[in-house]
Order: sequence, then structure tokens, then C-alpha cells
Amino acid sequence: MLQILLSLTYSQTYTYSCASSSSCNSIQVELKRGMYLFECWGAQGGNGCTNGKLSYSGGNGAYVSGYINLLENTTFYLYIGGKGGNPTCKTNSVAAAGWNGGGNGGKDTRDDDSSGGGGGSSDIRLVPGDANSFSSLVSRIMVAAGGSGSVHGSHGAPGGTLSGLRKYGAGINDIQQSPSTTQISGNQIGQGAGGKAHQYTPSSGAGGGYYGGIARSGIQSPTYSAVSDSGSSYISGHSSCNSMSSSGVHLNSIYHYSGMKFYNTTMVNGVGSQPHPTNSNTMIGNSGNGAIRITYIKDYYIITQESPENVYIPQIIYGIIFLLTLI
Repeated sequence: MLQILLSLTYSQTYTYSCASSSSCNSIQVELKRGMYLFECWGAQGGNGCTNGKLSYSGGNGAYVSGYINLLENTTFYLYIGGKGGNPTCKTNSVAAAGWNGGGNGGKDTRDDDSSGGGGGSSDIRLVPGDANSFSSLVSRIMVAAGGSGSVHGSHGAPGGTLSGLRKYGAGINDIQQSPSTTQISGNQIGQGAGGKAHQYTPSSGAGGGYYGGIARSGIQSPTYSAVSDSGSSYISGHSSCNSMSSSGVHLNSIYHYSGMKFYNTTMVNGVGSQPHPTNSNTMIGNSGNGAIRITYIKDYYIITQESPENVYIPQIIYGIIFLLTLI
């Protein structure tokens, strides 16, 4: 695990990404006291094969963001999702899962139409561990969902927000909320399901997320029905999120068990307009690997109210007031 101590100045930004899908990993970051903007981008699902050639794209990743106030130096663990793999378009070829929660693509047992792997989620944790470590997964305070892989004749499902997304047609925008992948249900916490083998259209790898997407069954027609769900996203403090306890029991609260919470939160699915992680442009969904960006907003202040827009008393003034109370 890479360890980085950040000492950012006002409005300075640091972006974490992967040079390649195989290099996606976890990063330990130590932040000094202050206010920060955290942003996460989920990874894209892999391409599937259509008549022996890679064609339709996997679903793009979701975007989430929020402001957080740190009253003391704090260590975070960043897990950056990897893009879902592509099959080799040969019989029984299996596309690799995207790192951090994507599912393997389903294999074609008859000819050359194997499906793409699911994209991994990008998330911020308070407890280190393997990507699938339970204690680490339930410590996540922010998650951007990955998209699912594509199949013969159909694009994958883009990363979801409060719920994962599923396909009702082959087009990129032919999507609807999944009733199966939500804030409280899915394949399992963090992990998207692997695609199912089939002799005609195997299902794709599901996307990683707060809950990973469920897998669809392989099918002959319509082929879009073999696209698995994308994952769901999560932010502590975001409306309608359902947080877990340290033992994985849902609290029916928007706030994480640690008490850490974000303000002015945003969730955008993988077909929505979202900021680009490395420049000032916008884009429609996140393609390729995931990313995480941290921006330093303010120096350490004594917080008088729980909101980034509220008035803050500088530490030096607080110290003077404290000394006066001792006279």
C-alpha cells in the first residue's frame, strides 16, 4: 500500500488514478486538519464481443463528491477502481474483473461472443485491508459505483447512484434503476457478481459499488437482457443513503457509524455530466479506470456550526477567548 502525507495549500488539488488497470491499488493518505472536497469516479465496465470482435462499450463509472471538515490530522485509505477487462473473443474466454469489486465477464461456451468484465468502484475507507476485507468495506464513507460490462449487441449498464442501473434496451441510455441493487441489497457488499456462461449470449460482469450489482442470466435474445447490474454509490450524509454499523447491520441513517460525514454532496450516474478528474472539462460518465481527487479548501478552524458555508472562528481567536475564561 502506497503511503502519502499530503500538505496542500489553499485550493490545491491532488488526483489519484491508475496508470493501467493492473496497477490499480489502495493508497494510504494522511491529511492535516482543515476542510476538504473529496471526489470519486467509478471505473468503466469492459467491452464484450460481438461476432468475434470487441464492439459495444461497457458502462461508464459514476461520480460522487462532498465536503468534509477534519478537526484533527486524519488517515484515509483510497481504493481506486480498475476498468473491467475485455475477453479475447474466443470460445470460453473470460474477461477479468475490474479491481475493487467488478465481476468477471461470462464466457461463451459455443463460439466467440464472451462478455466484458465489470468495472470496480472507487471509495474512501477508514480501515485498511484487502479490497474485500469486511471490516475495511464497512468503513467506507464514500463510494462511486462502477459500470457493468457489455455483451453481444448491447452496451453495459453505467454506474448507479442510490441504486444500481439495469438495461431495458441495447443503447447507452436505455437504463432504469435496478430494484435488486440498492442501498441495502445487491450481490454483496462491495462486490459485483461474475457473469454467467452461455452458448449464445453470456451475461457480463456486474459493477462494483456500495453494493455490487447482481448478474443476469445468459440468454439468446434479446441480448441486452444479459447485461448485469452496475453497482450502487454511497456518501455518508447524503440524502436517502443507508449506512451500516461496524458489523454490517443497516442503521437506517444517512450517517456513517464513525460520525464522519460530508456536506453539499453530489451523486451523478455514468450517463450524467460530471467533472473530469484531471482537467477543468466535463464529461459524460467516467471511462477507463476510476480516480479519486482531494482538494484542500480551508485551513483548520474551530467550527461553530456543521456546514461548509457557516461562519468559522480562527484558531487564534478561539485561543484568546479560552485564555480570557481563565482570568
